[in-house]
Amino acid sequence: VLTNVGALWNEAIGKRPWKHYQSRFYELEYEKAKKKYDAAVLKFGQPEEQYMYKAVQRKIDEAKEEFESPEVQNEYKKALEELRTLEEELSPLRFEAIVTRNRMLEKKYLYGKYKKEEENVKVEDAVLSIINLDEKNKKLTEKIKYIVERRARLQKKLEGFKSKINRYTKYLESHEISIHKYKEAMERLGSRRPQLQVYQVRLEELNEVDRCMTCHVGINEKKSVSEEQPYSSHPRREVYLGKHPPEEFGCVLCHEGQARATTSVEKAHGEVEYWLKPMYKGKMAQSSCIRCHDKGEELVGGEEIAKAVKLFDELGCYGCHETTGFGRDKSKMIGPDLIEISSKVNPAWLVSWLKGPKNFRPSTRMPDFILEEKEAEAITAYLWQQSEGFTPGEREEFDEDTIDEGAYIFESVGCLACHSDVEEDGKVYGPNLARIGEKVNYEFLVSWLLKPKAHQPKTRMPDFRLDEEDAQYLAAYLTTLKSEGYEERSEELEWLNSQEVAGLGEKLIFRDGCFGCHKIEGMEDKSKIGVELTQIGSKNIHLFDFGLMEKEILGGVGLKHAAENIGEARHAWINAKLSDPRQFDKGRYKMPEDRLRMPNFGLTEDEIKELSILLTGMREEELPESYIAKLKGSKKY
Repeated sequence: VLTNVGALWNEAIGKRPWKHYQSRFYELEYEKAKKKYDAAVLKFGQPEEQYMYKAVQRKIDEAKEEFESPEVQNEYKKALEELRTLEEELSPLRFEAIVTRNRMLEKKYLYGKYKKEEENVKVEDAVLSIINLDEKNKKLTEKIKYIVERRARLQKKLEGFKSKINRYTKYLESHEISIHKYKEAMERLGSRRPQLQVYQVRLEELNEVDRCMTCHVGINEKKSVSEEQPYSSHPRREVYLGKHPPEEFGCVLCHEGQARATTSVEKAHGEVEYWLKPMYKGKMAQSSCIRCHDKGEELVGGEEIAKAVKLFDELGCYGCHETTGFGRDKSKMIGPDLIEISSKVNPAWLVSWLKGPKNFRPSTRMPDFILEEKEAEAITAYLWQQSEGFTPGEREEFDEDTIDEGAYIFESVGCLACHSDVEEDGKVYGPNLARIGEKVNYEFLVSWLLKPKAHQPKTRMPDFRLDEEDAQYLAAYLTTLKSEGYEERSEELEWLNSQEVAGLGEKLIFRDGCFGCHKIEGMEDKSKIGVELTQIGSKNIHLFDFGLMEKEILGGVGLKHAAENIGEARHAWINAKLSDPRQFDKGRYKMPEDRLRMPNFGLTEDEIKELSILLTGMREEELPESYIAKLKGSKKY
């Protein structure tokens, strides 16, 4: 008996949790209507409302009494009778005007015909008829216009007799109607016996059955019955469901999950072991935007993915990682050309920069490769020896007048429109020039200011057509922009021309893939050093190397092992990789060349979330053509 009872309970209730959700949804609908009705009744019963209501009723009674007085009734009936008389006159006049107009059109036609046939007598008769008919038509038009205007005045006068009654009555109805409306809705919902059933959408082209709306019954309602899931309507409903009707797209296309499942919430959301596509939560659902929409298309409702695409491009991730849709222009690199670096920068500055870019420029997108002093020197030596260009001489001493003239030019020719000469002075279009005097050589600056494209053909810096003297003044000013207490290193850099040191630098550049962002002499055709990211969002979880950090990383999202929730585990790994790329080497003994190479970009928490959304959306799949958004056409998704 107990077995049978248990089996019946499991069949009727245990395997059908959606019945409870549907029943509760309909209860909430009724409760919401009842709450509105009770609130309206309560408001109506307030002393001030009742006082106002009764005062308005008295006003109506007074207005009716005034309207029904003999004097007003006499005027009202007189105006009404006059209006009827005008209506009786107007109808035949309009008919006569139409007949007159038609006869005039007929005579005009005959006039043209007789003139063509040269029947002069008939032409004269037709002209005379047209003149008479036109005169008659004008008189009729004037008379009709007078009657219409008189009728309008009478109608306005008649409305005025009842204006007070109508105004006060409308005020009362606005209070009574809301109560009646809520009462009717409450009674209708209370007497309803909704049928509990499975709702599903068959997505033929995707070979998918979507039953999400079986629990989320009110997902497409204009107003939510509750903020609690699964009873609320879809956030930003008009934006998302307005363009993506559930009956055409279902829910699974954007949210993933196990859309067929109805026996438990966990199964429906795909939060079960080894399910490859668990449901996306919150803003993570935006990762699905790029399934149908081009990565470069900015979408309302896809703000996070749009920011991620922009950030991915700004960071130049495609320099190390092959990624379909990014880095299409092979000649455009995210970092500056290093071919002339020996002409441009101070070698001691370059060593310092390589060791910690953000120490010099906190806002830089250049990542930190966590180099030791010797490694930074080796890379500098290699770049120096491979570099083309002149070797700068000693920097001249400039008098105050020269520097002041340069400062004036800096402010007057428009440099400040793109650059700032103050550290971290907000967002600027071009490079921040604070501390540039520690970095760039005077001779190079002069040459650059005269002809920027001679050094970097693809630079966005315009040619300001400066003369030699102005360029020298401006360069002199820029070389004075240094940090307080800065002292230039005076020791001789013996390692700078060492072949052995440069050889180590070449190996380090190969290891770290500097040529992915910078043009370096002799390395233009080198392959990218990172793994391809085009399909990282569907990459098998066992291919992600957690190293000895698996317990810590997965534990941070409440998982014991990756198979519990493959999507959450993948997401956790991506977040960890973006926040501290080399942490997976912790506790492992590796040769230097075998260690993880990805540098630390110093990303903020928001930037990590944005990039994680984008990377999760990069999947191995091919959707049917009908789901791919068209940039042209009447139907856009």
